[in-house]
Amino acid sequence: MIVSDYQGVEENADAAAALDSYVKKGFLTVCDTLDDCKKLLGGENPVLSKLGCIVKTKVNDRGQPVTKTRIILDAKQSQVTRATRRLYKSELPRISDAVYDLLALMSTARPGEIVTQFVADIVDAFWLIPINKDEQRFFVARFRNNFLVFNRTAQGSRTAPLTFAAIMSTAGRLLQSLLLRNHLGQQIWQDGRLEVYVDDPWACFKGTQGEISDLVACLLIGWELLGFPIAYHKATMGGLLKWIGMDIHIQPDSIEVHIPVDKLQEIKTIALGFLRGNILPNKDLRSFVGKCMNIAGVLHVWKPFIKQFYAAMYAPKPVGTPQNCTWTSQIKTGLLWVLAFVDQEQELQLTKRVWHVSEFLHQGERVMISWDAPPWGFGAVLYKQMQPIEYIVSTPTEFEKELLELDVGSSSSQQVLECLAGLVALREWGPVWRNTNVKLAIRNDNIGALVLLGQLETKSQRNSMIAREAALDIGISSFRPQIVEHIPGITNVTCDELSRLSQPGKTHNAIPKILQGIPKKTISTRDKTWWKSINPPCLKT
Repeated sequence: MIVSDYQGVEENADAAAALDSYVKKGFLTVCDTLDDCKKLLGGENPVLSKLGCIVKTKVNDRGQPVTKTRIILDAKQSQVTRATRRLYKSELPRISDAVYDLLALMSTARPGEIVTQFVADIVDAFWLIPINKDEQRFFVARFRNNFLVFNRTAQGSRTAPLTFAAIMSTAGRLLQSLLLRNHLGQQIWQDGRLEVYVDDPWACFKGTQGEISDLVACLLIGWELLGFPIAYHKATMGGLLKWIGMDIHIQPDSIEVHIPVDKLQEIKTIALGFLRGNILPNKDLRSFVGKCMNIAGVLHVWKPFIKQFYAAMYAPKPVGTPQNCTWTSQIKTGLLWVLAFVDQEQELQLTKRVWHVSEFLHQGERVMISWDAPPWGFGAVLYKQMQPIEYIVSTPTEFEKELLELDVGSSSSQQVLECLAGLVALREWGPVWRNTNVKLAIRNDNIGALVLLGQLETKSQRNSMIAREAALDIGISSFRPQIVEHIPGITNVTCDELSRLSQPGKTHNAIPKILQGIPKKTISTRDKTWWKSINPPCLKT
């Protein structure tokens, strides 16, 4: 069987050099003839697949372009991919995991100790896992009339990344056990934490400079002993490092993560392109989801919308859907939300997120938002250190009545009104709790509203619009509400009295005594422009 490689592979000098280096390292075995190949495979006929190469150009720290050529084996046409099953998935760490690791070390650092981070690449990472001898015949290619038999798991095959991730995660757990002080004593004190994103290890350490040097040496020796060679010329240590596309900066009392503007702009451009058509290939949607997942590592509020994209790809397709495609209408709400979020980021120039150690330890000033909503309107109170400082009284606007299908005065709309009231209170008092050193608590007597605003989860179609808006507001902050408190309705007296000021036929319109002398907040006009997720600025005409 003769299989031709992808056009340009055999003429590519870099591809030939890469393959030659793999042969010298023992990753590939060259056979001059088919008989030699069959002999190597124990008499079995090889299943040939195409070779391809991926060329990537990056700019190094000195501003110089660096080109890398990666060889892949396309096992689709040979049907090897179809015959392969993946029995489990590997969960990868996110930037937020690294942030919480740093905060945990900073919160327990003693006088004289410092916290720093360390990044080092694994050499030939995807070529380190040996292939099962019985499966070797399924991973063979031809190159310049020679047969190349893979001795290691082939990149391009379905299970190679998963195999590597499984072994790497095991190695990471073993090495994590070395980053402890006083191993034999009563107290186990963590001096370092380790995260590995496929083949990109990241670690943070706490201690004196000498103690950190010992920990780094211990970690590097551990990698080498486990068979993972380190690219020492790329190893970097310091308070400001880039890992999986994001800059992590250690400040004296906080952690900053800088979100690349070009990544957000790229996501915006792709989303706008999707909305111009009725259908899109799943391949393009998967690529888009991958880019969004990178952002979701910093912005936790993106995850519910990414789930919507996944659901559209893998759920049963409507009749008439082209093969391997998804209707744009299935993900339109998610795309609009992403566009609204990116527009908000660009408008407010929020290119970074900040996590304070005091917030991590829940030591900031306590700010509480409490509200209540009978079927006619709602009232909310803002507290600082348990003292009321401002209040809100409002009713649904005509636009909101139509948008949320509200029947004002009916119990069927009370759940939606409770959620709407919480959203209005969070947004109007956003400057008080967003990106400031506070401990935010939200308090209400409706569990559904608390779950929606605390976890951004709901099964109601009407409430899902409110959840998308809340995600925009909470996404501006690094932490979501730290305290979500349910209280019995009978004890929510102040907010209940405020909310009933709009009750039809009510003759007593005085505000509660506890709020007399407290300023009433003037709130924004809630028309179509207030609802950002259904009307992103970039789509306005």
